[in-house]
Amino acid sequence: MSNIRLIWDNAVDRASLIASSEAGSLVVANLYSDLKAKVWRALDVNAGVVCMWPQAETISCVVAAFNNLTSLATMRVVGYTYETDVRPIFDTGAVQCAAPPGLGQFMWGSPLGENFYQRGGASLFAYGYGGYGVVWIPGNHAVRKLEVHLFDLDNPDTYIEVGRLIAGPVWSPRYNFNFGHNVTYVDSSRRTRTEAGDLRGERGPKWRRIEFELSNMDSQDRAAMLRLARVNGTTESLFVSLFPESDDKLLEQSYQLWGKFADSVQLSQPNYDIYTARVAMEEV
Repeated sequence: MSNIRLIWDNAVDRASLIASSEAGSLVVANLYSDLKAKVWRALDVNAGVVCMWPQAETISCVVAAFNNLTSLATMRVVGYTYETDVRPIFDTGAVQCAAPPGLGQFMWGSPLGENFYQRGGASLFAYGYGGYGVVWIPGNHAVRKLEVHLFDLDNPDTYIEVGRLIAGPVWSPRYNFNFGHNVTYVDSSRRTRTEAGDLRGERGPKWRRIEFELSNMDSQDRAAMLRLARVNGTTESLFVSLFPESDDKLLEQSYQLWGKFADSVQLSQPNYDIYTARVAMEEV
């Protein structure tokens, strides 16, 4: 099992973006925003975004967050050293970025291409549907041009929609997090008991919260965690995946999110040159 991975710096926020197509006000510039109402929508199920930077950016992962992709969708990421290059420095090929669960994990009545956890879209954000299409790129690559190609032939919406595009370097601690981690759907729905004794609910927004502990950090990991606490704090978003590239795709999807620290990071030193951090994060 791979150790937890984090993207603390989203290079897309510094990029110039060009989309293959746009639908009305749902333009590609919406990929800069964390607001749920702002999404980029392509006109069909074969779509792409080109990111270009004036200076080289380190890329080891690309995430299409808050999307409406089905389980059969693929994402291909191509990186170039310079924007005028013809030959890329890496090409991931078409990767099944929202892979379906195992055969024993499907809900009865769900079509094979319809991952009941993954598919979301802007209309479902309020109910806790935050789908993530993720492509991990081995190594660190300095690029000034990045192409992200999305293809979802069987999508019943007949278009592709993405709320946030994330790309950047990945940090992973030397030792993984402890057992005892948890994921919670925070539910702001309200329940009231009527005079007749009926229990009624008024549905409100949901979002995910994950909590975990890193208890065997060395001095380098301590420095990295302190940087996250200082630079990102509770105001700057970051991407975290507790089970990256897991064989259990539902587990991977459940424990990955684009969010913010819910509380201030607590870092302590229980033993010589060993450091501990307790982390809680909530989805944006």
